[in-house]
Amino acid sequence: MPFQFSTRYSNVIIGTGHGDSATLTGQFMNVLWETGNYDPAECEGKIIKFISCETGTELGPDLIRNGARAFQGYTKIFAFYAELNLRHLLLPWLDSTARKFLMPPIESTMALLDGKTNEEAYDIEIRAWQHQIDTEDDPEIRTILEHNRNSLVMMGDPEARISSGNAPLRQGKCSCREEKKTL
Repeated sequence: MPFQFSTRYSNVIIGTGHGDSATLTGQFMNVLWETGNYDPAECEGKIIKFISCETGTELGPDLIRNGARAFQGYTKIFAFYAELNLRHLLLPWLDSTARKFLMPPIESTMALLDGKTNEEAYDIEIRAWQHQIDTEDDPEIRTILEHNRNSLVMMGDPEARISSGNAPLRQGKCSCREEKKTL
């Protein structure tokens, strides 16, 4: 079995890395998820978002069949341009070209984390892609933005949303233990 997740206290999995139709890989191409080669308990009831090439083709449907509540990913290669600038390698958010390709999935991921439903987050990403397309002057970049928008998929329960399942943390306190006071 590939990398094993320990996610029993969370109902969300967000992954970025390289992928193909059947796998999501991490650093050094280590397999994180592979179609049919994981413990279904790891995805059961989870909302999963993979920002990775082609994982929406086989892996996403497999995760849904094995109990994931919702999935978002891409059915084709996730393509993007970046500026060739050493400073931007160290500070990628300063790269105005890469930002056009990375902000739509970041916006939808933040929407999921902010409590939006699977469908609401998907719609936010589609609108963000469309905004980038509508404001882009370079026809080649516009074509790649359209490609990414058109390969985004949403599966499972459209009403699924992330919930902590725990009492909210209060600033300065941890809900996982009670502090004992002695008199």
